[in-house]
Amino acid sequence: MLTTKATSPEPLPQKNFRQRHFPTETSRAFLGKNRGSHGSLSARFRPLHHCVVPLPRYAGEDLMKPFWETKTLEQMSPGEWEALCDGCGLCCLVRFEDEDTGEVVPTKVHCKLFDPATCACSNYVEREQHVPDCIKLTPGNVAQLGWMPLSCAYRRLAEGRGLADWHPLVSGDPETVHTAGVSIRGQTISELELDEPEDALAHEAPEWMAERGTGA
Repeated sequence: MLTTKATSPEPLPQKNFRQRHFPTETSRAFLGKNRGSHGSLSARFRPLHHCVVPLPRYAGEDLMKPFWETKTLEQMSPGEWEALCDGCGLCCLVRFEDEDTGEVVPTKVHCKLFDPATCACSNYVEREQHVPDCIKLTPGNVAQLGWMPLSCAYRRLAEGRGLADWHPLVSGDPETVHTAGVSIRGQTISELELDEPEDALAHEAPEWMAERGTGA
């Protein structure tokens, strides 16, 4: 039987793998400053990089975009869906449909649950119990509701128009929907103030069917 004795491998030559930095005008100026609590003027400060390039937060570019630009209405989570509401209050108006033309005209009369000060439903969770004909907006019926405001975020996204610049999700400020002239805050009366439901016809607001707001 032939046997061999294992031998130790030849040691690799020692190399200096330290990262080298060559002084530039910027680093010289940096090294020449008094760094205060970090040491004296002679303290050694060597910048690790002469140029800093910020890395993206995510590997994919699409992941950096907001959800309303990357998801369809059907793909959104319940929280994302609710966040799309801009708080304009236009969908909470009493409307009448013309029997001859089928046109749906809004009035300046709001639902009894609508809070004109906050531009929001005062009992959103249980709204259907108090207002049986309140229509629940879903991804499946947005396109079918032709009376939805042209400025509505749900309608805009369904039509591929994106969110307007006054939308709170874009501006980061919930007040922009009001300052842009989109909301109905302080411009309506409650249906509870009417003697008869039909009296709302005296407060027709066909001008509110047009696109509202200064954003595109």
